Amino acid sequence: MKYLTIFLIIFTLISCQEKEKKKEKTEPKLNENYLVLGEKVEDIKITDFISNIPKYKELKDKFLVIDFWATWCAPCLKSVPHFNQLQNEFKDNSNIAFVSLTDETPKIAKRIMNKINFETIVASDQSKETQKNYKISSLPTTVIIDKNNLVRWIGIPEELDKETINKIISDPNWQPENKPKPLKTDEKLSEKYIKTSISKTLTEFSELKSNIYSFNLTFADKSDPKSSSFSLPSGKYIDLNTGLKNILSKVTRKPVSEIIIPTDLEEKNFNLLYLNTNLKKEHFDMEIFMEQLTIIKEKILTALDLQEKIETQNAVVYILKVRDKSKLENGSGEVMSHTGDNDKYLTFSNVDINLLMKNIAQFYNIILVDETNLDGKYEFLIDKNDFEQAQKDLLSYGISVEKTKKDIEFNIYEKL
Repeated sequence: MKYLTIFLIIFTLISCQEKEKKKEKTEPKLNENYLVLGEKVEDIKITDFISNIPKYKELKDKFLVIDFWATWCAPCLKSVPHFNQLQNEFKDNSNIAFVSLTDETPKIAKRIMNKINFETIVASDQSKETQKNYKISSLPTTVIIDKNNLVRWIGIPEELDKETINKIISDPNWQPENKPKPLKTDEKLSEKYIKTSISKTLTEFSELKSNIYSFNLTFADKSDPKSSSFSLPSGKYIDLNTGLKNILSKVTRKPVSEIIIPTDLEEKNFNLLYLNTNLKKEHFDMEIFMEQLTIIKEKILTALDLQEKIETQNAVVYILKVRDKSKLENGSGEVMSHTGDNDKYLTFSNVDINLLMKNIAQFYNIILVDETNLDGKYEFLIDKNDFEQAQKDLLSYGISVEKTKKDIEFNIYEKL
């Protein structure tokens, strides 16, 4: 009897261990910062159905393909045709639904939908609870959940295809061989990536903790990441893999189209690193800001053996004027402004007229003059590849573009 009891105890322990091992294999290791495959999530919350409203709004007992998007997100808008195509591939399958989910108001969403066709269910969660519950930190992000609310796929919409969706629907145990990388929410991720990618220069810069002042300008390698952090109130300005005109535009506050540099520098990109720990946010003002810009500009000119001269030239310009103010689409009222671009559009959300002009002038390499007298913030979707179409787009918002000639001051940089 004694041996039987010992045997039962040992058998029980082994069984428990086997169950734990099995549990470890079947249950995903959760992460508080991002979704993982197999994780059980809450139902999506919808505060407003905007377009292609389903007959049964609960969206229960279905596979859901949820695309998290926003009107200001250019990559989101670029992926809409692909997401529409997937929707059409499964339009006769009642077990699956495709949802384009934003956290913006229906009014804002419809502005874009008047220009871009959505064939999926378009909905909003203005409470932002779904984005929070699904740990969404980057747009666009597509998530597939099954009828049990288990996460079956995570990635960007253009990586998703019909074959993958069919496998998910037909096999409850199927998982992608190359699992999409989870989207980090750590705001320092990009900085960490940069530190390991830009080699010695940026690594040394990141370690300057006790130094009061540091300036470094180097030619960029093609493999260097593109990034920019213009934070002078914090004593830091970083521009990685950036053209010289763009850098000079920031430190002179002149449009790129009004800056002339030597031909041999036009195709080169630079890494600029500036640190000044003497600067304190609480004591920062416009005078200090302008002083720092001058310091950085002079350092750039010295490093590249350039001199600056201001010269007035009679140049072709395009004047913006308001023709019908009622056609303007007011911004969301948020503090943040958003700009972006994809293959077709320049996107602007909650931007003032100066930011709109700066981006259009840069992409089309033209000089824009503001005669709109607009002081609000607005929404725009402008063609990126054809300036004639861009002018038509602006006119649809009540803003005309008139070509003329005008005396313009150019910042000209020449070799010493």
